[in-house]
Amino acid sequence: MRAAEVSSVEENRSEPANATQMDRQPIASGTVFFDLGGPIVCDSLADGYDQVPLELLREDGLDVTAADLERARRAAVASFAPSFAAAVIWHLVQPDGERFVRLSARCGEHFQSLPTPPLREGIREAARALRQAGFTLRLATKYGPARQVELLRRHRLDGLFAPSPEPPYPKPDVRYYQWLVEVVDPGPGLKVMVGDRLDCDVVPARQAGLRAIRIRVGDHRDQQPRTPGEVPDHDLPDLEGLVEAILALQSEANRAPDAPGQGGPW
Repeated sequence: MRAAEVSSVEENRSEPANATQMDRQPIASGTVFFDLGGPIVCDSLADGYDQVPLELLREDGLDVTAADLERARRAAVASFAPSFAAAVIWHLVQPDGERFVRLSARCGEHFQSLPTPPLREGIREAARALRQAGFTLRLATKYGPARQVELLRRHRLDGLFAPSPEPPYPKPDVRYYQWLVEVVDPGPGLKVMVGDRLDCDVVPARQAGLRAIRIRVGDHRDQQPRTPGEVPDHDLPDLEGLVEAILALQSEANRAPDAPGQGGPW
């Protein structure tokens, strides 16, 4: 998918958002980038989408208990590993590289075979409110362009969110986020990343000059920042306060137009 195609997503024609909510702030100018898995769809173990099922590990002859697997999951989250599944598997099989490759492939096939993940409660209402406020909404996700389009259409969100084209750098490389704001959406205004992970969403986005909001859902909901610089601008338990948080960042940007998140690294 070319970048030009990304901007051609049809405009949202849904009903206006809550008037009281919109009256609090002037019409916004900026872009909110959303991770797809977590804030938009429920695709984590907590939602029933197990990336590394115990049964599959045992089928490969691995002597592992449920407690072993839970320890591996916690270690993967704490280590800020970009690939959660790969870190879990390696924690359990190291130093066996051949088994790691084999199980990684099998777990990938398993995850692809799972049914379409359901929508996160409140995302449609939040997206409509943000669009009504004047924000552009784009995806910033590890999912490929075709999968993005499929999920957006299946959940009837293609009029609210624009997919991202094939990136030149993998997420969470900080260059991925620089590419988002310099190539995919280079316009002026506030730039905000909304995700469920500190390691893949908050930290690299902030390094690239975006503001960042974490939604504490899914497998990484208890992930802790290692330094003050990794603390998100807003840390929310769910989507209920998302619109207010973004409008607060917009208000802050209006008062200090040269602050971080206005289109340049900091």
